[in-house]
Amino acid sequence: MLRFKVILGYSRLLIGIAGALFIPPSITAIIYRESPLPFIFPSLLCLFSAFLIGKFVKGEEEEISLRESFLLVSAGWFIFSFLGALPYLLHNFSFTDA
Repeated sequence: MLRFKVILGYSRLLIGIAGALFIPPSITAIIYRESPLPFIFPSLLCLFSAFLIGKFVKGEEEEISLRESFLLVSAGWFIFSFLGALPYLLHNFSFTDA
């Protein structure tokens, strides 16, 4: 039986890490006097989403089964792929170019 609250609890960590990984490119964009908004918006979206999920699934970071870990890894690939494409989409590139 899959425990979706536990999977969401671990997904929250992945989304939070993705949000934190958008901060260095934002700082680099500011240093080079470019627009940091394509990096700041996804960062804030990720951090806010992780916060909301954390409120919904308080303390649900139990040990996960092998089946749940497979689902979590698959979901992680989709999460990071989609979130990694957001800055390119905000720069008006097509999804296939992102």
